[in-house]
Amino acid sequence: MIRESSDHQRQNVFRIDPLPRNVGSDSDDGDATLVLIPAVAGKGRSASALYIPDPAATAREPGAIEGLRLDSRRLADAAARLSEFAWSPRRFEQLLLQPISIQAGSKESDRYLQRLLVLASLVHEWGGQRAVDVRQLGMGEVLDRLVVLSFWGEWILGVTNRRASGAAEKASIIGELLGWIRANCHRSISLAELEKRSGYSQRSLRNAFQERFGCAPNEWIRRTRMESARQRLLDARPTDTVSSIALEHGYSHVSQFSRDFRGVFGLQPSQVMRHGRRPID
Repeated sequence: MIRESSDHQRQNVFRIDPLPRNVGSDSDDGDATLVLIPAVAGKGRSASALYIPDPAATAREPGAIEGLRLDSRRLADAAARLSEFAWSPRRFEQLLLQPISIQAGSKESDRYLQRLLVLASLVHEWGGQRAVDVRQLGMGEVLDRLVVLSFWGEWILGVTNRRASGAAEKASIIGELLGWIRANCHRSISLAELEKRSGYSQRSLRNAFQERFGCAPNEWIRRTRMESARQRLLDARPTDTVSSIALEHGYSHVSQFSRDFRGVFGLQPSQVMRHGRRPID
């Protein structure tokens, strides 16, 4: 955690005047303060910012801090949305209890800090009678997001990137599993076997198939088996029979095969076989 030094307190560098108050809130209420310090050309001082929750601010001399009033609830909600709810508002609120400072040049946070300074300057120019424009344009929400990304962006975006990476890995594993099912749909395949091959729990597999295909794994396997059987019926050899194709696809009883086939396609297997053997006009 970065805290300001006593030298900083003596120099009063955390005071910035003028800056509009409560930009990130619809009222004068707030439970934290944001202090922005623009870069000074020719003096070698880069832009920086300090987030101070009220409990930390009370330890200071009265009037020692001036800046933007922030609402931690709004910041927590913004963080949840930015992380695609990998972070809950309640979880993020724990971070908001501690003061933190950043300085331009700190990699990922730098570009957000620069935009935060620009937005604060713009809102200040639009203050007073034009404050309604600030609310209508949603600048408060933009400021909340920029504050979150400036101070905690590496955590927030890191969680999102890991989630995206995990989703891509899962999609790849499920894709390989689907290929294996198609190659082995001629025989009975259990959910336990899919669990072993994929490394995912049966519950995760059910959720993945439901999300992707709108059905359970066993139903998708049955449909895939029936589609394979349909192709074989359409391209049947002269020696093929419905019974032999049913046997190829793991059915020892042709009656069960016919029921399942009719349930998927609404036709009897024999009808499909006859259609496939018709001469082309």
